[in-house]
Amino acid sequence: MSVGLVAGVALAVVFVVAAFAKARFPRGTVEAASALLGRPLPLATAPLLVCAELFVAALLSVPTTRRSGGVASLLLLAAFSVSIGRSLRAGRRPSCSCFGAASRKPISSEDLVRNGALGVLALLAIAA
Repeated sequence: MSVGLVAGVALAVVFVVAAFAKARFPRGTVEAASALLGRPLPLATAPLLVCAELFVAALLSVPTTRRSGGVASLLLLAAFSVSIGRSLRAGRRPSCSCFGAASRKPISSEDLVRNGALGVLALLAIAA
């Protein structure tokens, strides 16, 4: 089994888990995203996030689209990381809710490290 395959599947699992956790509590997802960005977001944000994460997971799961999935996951992780970084810089520490209600702790630099590690998986999926 190749490193790229393992990285792609592992990353796909992370995005599927995150998507289903967000889908279970859409209002909480929108509240967390609003707090993270420091502005209100419409309720339609939750299904859009869920669909984006599931789409990326699907791309990562198919050998012929794994590279595209890696690129898409890097973009999604970068967007999440920029939002977390801006919030931390502004002195806001809302709950991450990256994995739904299971991750209600306030954001911290640990979330950026986690996203960096996931970014490495994405790069491995791209390089394979």
